[in-house]
Amino acid sequence: MRTKTFSLILIVILLSLCCSFVNANAVEIKDYIKGKLPLKFADYLSSLDELDQNEKEFIDLLVKVSPNKQEYFAQKVYNQGFTTSLLEELQSICPNISYGEQYHFRKTKWGMSIEEIIEAEKPKKNRNIKMIKKTDYKLLSYKGYIAGFSSYILYTIREGKLTNTQCTILDINEGRKYFEKYDILKEFLTENYGNPVQEIYKIDDEYKDDLEKIISILKKNPFAYYVTWETPETKIILRIKRLPTGVILSNQYISKEFISK
Repeated sequence: MRTKTFSLILIVILLSLCCSFVNANAVEIKDYIKGKLPLKFADYLSSLDELDQNEKEFIDLLVKVSPNKQEYFAQKVYNQGFTTSLLEELQSICPNISYGEQYHFRKTKWGMSIEEIIEAEKPKKNRNIKMIKKTDYKLLSYKGYIAGFSSYILYTIREGKLTNTQCTILDINEGRKYFEKYDILKEFLTENYGNPVQEIYKIDDEYKDDLEKIISILKKNPFAYYVTWETPETKIILRIKRLPTGVILSNQYISKEFISK
């Protein structure tokens, strides 16, 4: 009887110590943002409660963006709650901090295999990656974020190696919106890659509300609205592009080693 009583007491003590250890290591939002963000953000982010690793990363990135962006993302948490999708959206506007400068696109490098690309995207919850097989190459497709914009992202794999990517910006329904988001993306890419090496603008302002006119101009000159940047390993292209179904805003990353253009 004494042995059982002693064992029960020992279990209770151990459980108490474990709870104390967990509580001692728990970090509350008001303590974590102290000295990093204005006090009002403790209210915006109060739903985070005791912070996990994703939430800490979110706040660490939030500190590094502009006050307007801080307000935007904090209000999203306040109104909708924190999600890993929101973390990915924030990561997309500061890629060098989020992913590291050693990568060519997000957390991938040219020459990676399909398995390595999937592994790079694996930590994102609810990621629905689709495989598309073409005659001489394969595509991995999914929805994500680029520079804070919801996007349809394609990885192109040729002979088992990643060679280029393309991001199509989603949710654009008006002609002028293509150009407004184009300007935002151009500024974002210039911040990350320096001044462009080439720019072509052959769509006048008077036509930017007229989708039919835009399509007509792009049909005659596919590169009528186009800008490029270059790094030692990568060519980056931003363009308004005509498709059989209409117009898209496209951001491409192309390996100089694997694709010669």
